[in-house]
Order: sequence, then structure tokens, then C-alpha cells
Amino acid sequence: MKRKSSWLHTDNLALFFGLRLLWALLALLAAQLLFYLFNIRIFGAVGFRQVLAILLGNLRFGFATVALFMLPYLLILPFRRRKPLPLWADLLLLLPMVVALGVNVADWAYFQFTYRRISSDILPYLTIGGDMGNLLPLFLRDYWPVVVSGIALLALFVWISLKTKLLPYRQTRQHWSNRAAGSATVVLVLILSLHGGFHLHSLQLSDAARYCYMKNTPLVVNSAYTIARTFPLPKLDDTQYMSDADAEAVIDLHFSTMNYGAPADTTVAAAYPNVVVLVLESFSQEYMGCYNGGREESFTPFLDSLAAIGHAYNGRSNGKKSIEALPSVFSSIPTFSETPFILSSYFNNDFGGLPASLARNGYHTAFFHGSYNGSMDFDKYCAKAGFQHYFGKDEYVAKHGDADADPAWGIFDEPFLQYSLEEISQFPEPFLAGFFTISSHHPYAIPESHKGEFKQGRHPLLQCVMYSDYALRRFFEEASRQPWYNNTLFVITADHPGQGLTPEYNGYDGWYRIPMIFFAPGERGGADSAATRPVHRLPFPDCKRIVQQTDIMPSVLDYTGVRERCLCFGTSLFAQPQRGWQLVYGQGYYSMVTQSADSRELLRTAAFCGSGASFGDEEDLRLMQAVVQQYGKLMRENRLQEK
Repeated sequence: MKRKSSWLHTDNLALFFGLRLLWALLALLAAQLLFYLFNIRIFGAVGFRQVLAILLGNLRFGFATVALFMLPYLLILPFRRRKPLPLWADLLLLLPMVVALGVNVADWAYFQFTYRRISSDILPYLTIGGDMGNLLPLFLRDYWPVVVSGIALLALFVWISLKTKLLPYRQTRQHWSNRAAGSATVVLVLILSLHGGFHLHSLQLSDAARYCYMKNTPLVVNSAYTIARTFPLPKLDDTQYMSDADAEAVIDLHFSTMNYGAPADTTVAAAYPNVVVLVLESFSQEYMGCYNGGREESFTPFLDSLAAIGHAYNGRSNGKKSIEALPSVFSSIPTFSETPFILSSYFNNDFGGLPASLARNGYHTAFFHGSYNGSMDFDKYCAKAGFQHYFGKDEYVAKHGDADADPAWGIFDEPFLQYSLEEISQFPEPFLAGFFTISSHHPYAIPESHKGEFKQGRHPLLQCVMYSDYALRRFFEEASRQPWYNNTLFVITADHPGQGLTPEYNGYDGWYRIPMIFFAPGERGGADSAATRPVHRLPFPDCKRIVQQTDIMPSVLDYTGVRERCLCFGTSLFAQPQRGWQLVYGQGYYSMVTQSADSRELLRTAAFCGSGASFGDEEDLRLMQAVVQQYGKLMRENRLQEK
């Protein structure tokens, strides 16, 4: 008796492709649902109407993704034979879609660190300094629910796909018209899907804005499509929002220090203040009592005390990745694309930075990063930005051995900061020292000698934040004993916030709120403060002004009193004490947070994207467009540096 064939077995080419595409689409939609569930703390509840709109957007982006990654199946059209497709060939053709789903699975966890879908910048990022052999097992261990769920989803997709078989042609159906019609149908469906439907323009990442609020656009796009759409590394948009003259009239990005053009005074130059810039890994205002006003428990008792005697401003990061922070902080260059500036083709442009500007005025400059040398290409950036020396894990190990190394990234903050003090105390004055801490990061390790000393909190990161705060206390205690201390400006900020733990910090604005503390111990008096304080040093404004990372370079230049002219995408705290704003790019949107004209406490938000959607105050939108237009033009024309 003849065995009945499964309904999943067919010799109809169009039906076979249709079923395979359907399984891929359903698997991708399931991956999107699980992405939301694993990150529901970030997105919160989504209303019914928004759910329908997000689902519609997912279908459009999903069809485009499936069509792209199932394209290899077109290879069987001209080679179809009487025999079924071999298993090895079927698995090989399925591999691109399996990889696409795997990337989305990875983003179930990775999104919690960046608040952006994975894009093509992950490819060069994986090739620069790192130790994946150490990191990967730690991620697999700590995110085992993601691993197990991901394997189950991938296994189910492969199983149902292999169950769907293309049978050999029957003799009665070997007519050329049947084969041609089936092939044409498949090709047409794939082309329409790749295009994103019957729309006049092809599907862009910014089209996600058509379906939901700015914060929820990551629920519409998927990581595989984001990688494909941003590969190769994208070029900056050349849209003209206004004439170049009008853009420069709205905001002049060519910065001059407030005393530029004044006669050089060698006696004043000799008293330039030292500058120490501390960039803290994953520090958020949410974790700090000096910022959250007691609404949340504080894990930074030392920084709270420093903010009370220094000047704490409303800090904002210009990105959500560590690799985006250094150009913003030290060169006043934000990232306005899916690709971080350091990894973009524009990194080969001529550009300077705070270290180069200060070095031209007699400063000794050095950068300290406790991670392995080459991490995130920081050493390459520092060399181009003008740092004369770079101290990383290699230098520390050469001097002190590797007993103080953490399980993944490098040297724990406390010993590395103490080592850094040993080095800078040997520098000639004035000096600029930049620091980037590492301990407040996954896998959330602290030295064995400090286990049990710090509060746990609701997230493992918080114990590490408290450890880093302790390391800073030790750093300042030792620094205060040095003869250069009272003639030093300390700037304490962060690369980006850590994971938001409350609704306030899981809004679009909360994703970027970081500390921004300026502390000059010489202002408070001291044994040598009167003798070492230069007469031109500017007083800090007493306000709640937004200070973004790109504001640090022009503010420090103004404070030191050096005579310098350079290009900055931020504004000086001293030149514009009442006008602060932050501009970021993410998920296809340019968004700005600024202070209203009638209240320094009240914030307002504006945004626009490539699809044409926009909201907010017209003046803010015009300012954003002027900055973005000049950014693209200066990047494309290699004019980031004053000639």
C-alpha cells in the first residue's frame, strides 16, 4: 500500500517557496516578540493600537528581511532535477536565514547595553582589539535564558523548513509554461518584498518612524535587516535643509576661545591649569543621589559629595556606545550615523581635539585605559586626537604584573587609577590626563578582596558602580596630596548611562542622562590655590544647564584660557550658560533635548528623521537641521580641522 505524502511535500515550485518564506517570516516575528519580552523593562506596556501598527511595520521589514536572506534558494531554479534537493545543499541554502535569526537572538541581550539594534558596525567592531575567548563564555553563562530560547527557535525553524520538501517534477507537469510561471511568481514576490511592497521608494530604516513613537522603533526593525541596510558602512546623508549660509547663521561651529585674539601673556601661560577628564563606564544619573534627588537609592556616595562642592550640570551623552564617547568628549565630534565615528570611513579625515589644542599650548598629554591595548581602537583615536602617550593594560602589566586583572576586560579600576596617579605625578605641568574606567560593565566583577563590601541593589551593575565610586574616592584622596592638585580642573562624566531600572530612565531622554561634574579644588582655597590660580580663569556658572559630551572640549578650552580656534559640535558652558542642548542620532532619528527659554528646569524635545517625520519646536528643528547639514558637509569634504 502506497504511503500517503505529507502536505509539506510538493512539486509546485511557488508553493514550496511560499511555505519556506512563511516559516522564515513566522520565525522572525517570533524573534521580534521575544526581543520585546526580554526587554519589556525598557519598552514597558504598548497600547493595542500601537501593537497593530508595530505588527504592520514588522511585516513590512520582515518580508524584506526574509526575501533577502532566502535569495540563495533562487539558485535551484535553473538546476532543478528529477531528484530531491540533497540535505547538505538544503542546509547550506538555509544558513543565511539561520544567521539572520541568530543575529536577532543576540540582540535580545545586546540591546540592553546599547538601546540600538545591531548594525553593520558590529563587524569591524569584532575585529578590533578584544578577547572573545574570555568574553563569550561569560555572556553565554549570564544570559542562558536567551541562549536556550534562541537555540529552541532556531531548531524549530530548521526542523519545519526541512520538513517542507520540493519533490521531483512529475512527467505530466514538465511543461515549460508551468516552470516559467512558478519561477516568475517566486522572483516577483522576492523583488516586491525586498523593495518593501508597492511603495515608490525602497524601504529605509527611517521608515520605522511611520509605525510608532521614536522610543519604540527598535520593535519595528530587526537586527538582520539593520545590518544588511547599513552594509557596507553607510555614507552620511547629503540632504540640504537650508542654504549653507543659513545653516552657518543658525549656528557657527567654528569655535574660538573667549579670549582668542588677546595678546599672549607668557606669565599667564605658565600658570595654565592641569586638566583631568574621567570618563566612567556606564554611569547613569539614576544611580547617583546628587541627580535623582533621593527618588532612588544612591550608589555613588563619593561622587555625591564631590558634586556638592563642585559644579554638577545636567549631563547628556551623545551616544549609547563606549566607542562613540571618546570623539564626543575629546574632539567634540558626535556620531550622527549608524556607524561610530571611529569605525566609519570618515575616521581617516584630518581632525584634532582637546589634547592637540592643549599640546600646542605647552601641555603634556596622556590617556589611560585599563583595558587591553587596541580595545575599541582607542589607542588609534588617541594618537590622531593628539594624546602624546597611551597607557593601557600592557603598560600596567609590564610594571605591576597581571594579578589585578578582571575576568574579561582588563585591570580593575582601583589599582589602575592608583597606577595612573603614579604616572601623571611625574608629568611636567601643565598636563592633560584622560581616563576611561572599565569595572562597571558586564560581567560585573569586583576584586575578591572587596567582595561583600558594597550594596547589591536591584541589578548586578550597581555593586560595580559602587566599587568604581570607591576607586574614585581613593584616586582623589591620593591626588589631593600631590602638589599639582589645587591647580587642576577635574571633569567627571560617563561614556553612556547603564541600564535604566525605572520608567523615568527608560524613556528616550533617560537613555542619555549621565553625570557632568566640573571640580576645581583651587576654587575652594588651599595652601597654594591663590598663587597658582591664573587671573583669566573663568567662574563656573551656577545653573542647571544641559551639558552634552561635545560641550566638554570648548568648555575646557575656555576655562584654561588658551588661545585656540577649532571646530566643535558643542558649545562652551561659559559662553552660553543659559542655553544648553543635546543632539543625538539613533534608530533613524535625530533628536534634541533643550531647555525652554523661560525656565532652566523645563526640558523640551524635538526630533526628525529621513522619512520626513518630525515633531517639536520649529526653532529646535531648525537648529538640529543646521548642525546635521554642516556635520555631513564637513565630514564629506574633510574639513573637520581648522587649517
